[in-house]
Amino acid sequence: MKTLTKLTLAMKKATLALVLLASVITANAQGYHHVRPYYRHDGTFVQGHYQTNPDGNPYNNWSTYPNVNPFTGRQGTIQPYGGLHTMPYSSGGTAVVPDGDDD
Repeated sequence: MKTLTKLTLAMKKATLALVLLASVITANAQGYHHVRPYYRHDGTFVQGHYQTNPDGNPYNNWSTYPNVNPFTGRQGTIQPYGGLHTMPYSSGGTAVVPDGDDD
């Protein structure tokens, strides 16, 4: 009887360890994290927001064209390795493209 109780307790511990391990792996595999609101050094308030996890890959960031931020619905505008905002800004489907005419 005592052996059966010890075996049951060991099985419960092993199951709990596996569940905890799976939850840690799932949380890390999410790909993004929340940034809490804060004040910049110049006093500007920055709202809390979500950010992709840093991994050195510019192609899987929400700001990279043609990716879309799942929280805001905005399409990225940054061309990887090509500079900032080289693609037309899109706000919900209609692209705003300058025509080069300064009239």
